[in-house]
Amino acid sequence: MHNLDGTRIWVMPTAKQAVPKPISLYATDKQIAQALYGWDAPADVLRSWPSAAAILERQGLPKPDPLFGNRRFWPAVEAFIHRWNGSLRCDGN
Repeated sequence: MHNLDGTRIWVMPTAKQAVPKPISLYATDKQIAQALYGWDAPADVLRSWPSAAAILERQGLPKPDPLFGNRRFWPAVEAFIHRWNGSLRCDGN
């Protein structure tokens, strides 16, 4: 679902739906925080993402790309989080 200006509207997922992921390849930190922490995360948890990201960048989290509005490349962020948690399968998925 999208606003008239084309931006994504985040809707509460039902029990059968996964937490929404950013719809573009380059995501804002706010979109990444919502995707990682979940739609129901308290505001203070969502606000903690920039601090967590700064620490994780030293471990390999992709940095924001100035060519893409200082957004992070979502597939690389997702792959990093899977590697960080040891959940990346041998086939790379």
